[in-house]
Amino acid sequence: MPSIDPNEIRRSRGLKIDAAEALRKAAETGKRALTDTQMIDFRKLIEESRELLSQAESLEELARLRATIGLPTEQRVGVIPIADEHAALPAAQWSDSNGRRVHVLGREHRFIDYVRATSRRPELNPDELSLGRLLRAMITKTWDGCELERRAMSESINSGGGVLVADELLGRFIDKARNKSVLSQAGMRVVPLSSDTCTIARVATDPSFAIKAENAVFSESDVAFDAVQMNPATVGCVMYASRELVEDSANFVQIVESVLAAAFAVQLDLLGLHGGATSRPNGIDSIAGVQGVDVSGALSYDKLHDALTKLQIANAAPSAWLLSPNQQNGLAKLLTGDGADSAAFPMPVPPALAEIPRFISNQVQDDVCYMGDFSTLLLGLRSGVEIEVSTTAGESFVRHQVAIKLSARVDFAAEHSNHLCRLYGITV
Repeated sequence: MPSIDPNEIRRSRGLKIDAAEALRKAAETGKRALTDTQMIDFRKLIEESRELLSQAESLEELARLRATIGLPTEQRVGVIPIADEHAALPAAQWSDSNGRRVHVLGREHRFIDYVRATSRRPELNPDELSLGRLLRAMITKTWDGCELERRAMSESINSGGGVLVADELLGRFIDKARNKSVLSQAGMRVVPLSSDTCTIARVATDPSFAIKAENAVFSESDVAFDAVQMNPATVGCVMYASRELVEDSANFVQIVESVLAAAFAVQLDLLGLHGGATSRPNGIDSIAGVQGVDVSGALSYDKLHDALTKLQIANAAPSAWLLSPNQQNGLAKLLTGDGADSAAFPMPVPPALAEIPRFISNQVQDDVCYMGDFSTLLLGLRSGVEIEVSTTAGESFVRHQVAIKLSARVDFAAEHSNHLCRLYGITV
């Protein structure tokens, strides 16, 4: 019995969507609503397209599972797991004063599932859209094979070559960046922002409970909460590629998306740890209330234990500690003896620290490292990433290149800042 090709199922699904879109466009061109019969046909086509998508995804998942047979266990699961379809919306949700839901994405949630759940265009499947294909189409001015991306962008493409990328196109890109971000792996959560500012409640001091005698009054506790405002700042990067490479390379679509996602992840980690050059965006180094341990020398397990103790006193359960490569190298060279009067062996990691996941990142500066419950750290990501392409910027015209600029607006805050700790004054 021949195997069923999920790509063929996806092509059939595309035909269903095209037929539904044709009905909608015909009504739009005629400036009228769909007739009852057309509405029935439209809904049937959308429902059939969803069933075909489910079939294709099931077959692809089966193929992925078969491909993992024989791999070591740690290689079978990605950093951010594929969420169950019925649990696409994050379990933790906020609600603002106007009753609007604000989603909070932990590392177990995919951004692409958030996009799918909140999209007002259910006919668009973010799994089928590609930021790389959009970029190549913008550069080459050829939209063959990019009909879905063009439909997703609608009228967002401006005469200057820039686009405000629709959320439906951002799902896979943001998830790729999160998979590469050390802060995301450590537990940082993402808050998609729909406005230029967002106020969150922060735990300033833990409230205290007290026993009282009969008819006596309770002891007053200090103010436990205050407000922190997220004001996203613009961050971005520019990269160059030859126009011949864009037009002729078979893997340009895949590699440009991966390179941009990696660059975006590096920027998120850098800003999330150290903040911007000015006061925005905030980073752990500038967030009020973050605890500190003065190392004043080489990093040691003793100082890391001091940080752990501070966090435990604050009732925090650390999710990770973050080191620079040079700091990791220094710890790896610690010995139990001097090699003369006593045998010299590599010093083992103390059990209490060994239980906490450790991450190494070039974005951690050598004079500071971090420990804490990083789920308290929030990345505010303003909806809409902007992409611009130019063949005249800088020396692009004379070099026959294209410049690609990606920009986004981000800020960081902490719900419980004393659940994070900086170890500073480190020498390597």
